[in-house]
Amino acid sequence: RIWGIRAFFNSVMQNFLAMPKLSNHMLKQEIKGGMALNSALTSFFTNMNNQQSSKGSLNPSEVFKSVCKYHNKFRGGRQHDSHELLRSLLDSLKEETRNITE
Repeated sequence: RIWGIRAFFNSVMQNFLAMPKLSNHMLKQEIKGGMALNSALTSFFTNMNNQQSSKGSLNPSEVFKSVCKYHNKFRGGRQHDSHELLRSLLDSLKEETRNITE
């Protein structure tokens, strides 16, 4: 169970959890400075991996805060489309990676 922030955000995070290849990739990530969103996602997947045998809740609030740093439109409690959030999240991950490699 994912501790709720917004339904559109939970939808995206639950889909991420259903992708074993993504989970395995994130668990192998080596986080470098300046990669807040990558770091938050890695922590989320690590926590998920550690809680697989328990019935606890996951709290993706750091991931959501990191997305909001890049995209102000998600702040303030308004409803959004999960596809819009997913595209924004992926664009932000790409931008973080690009900034680190340059």
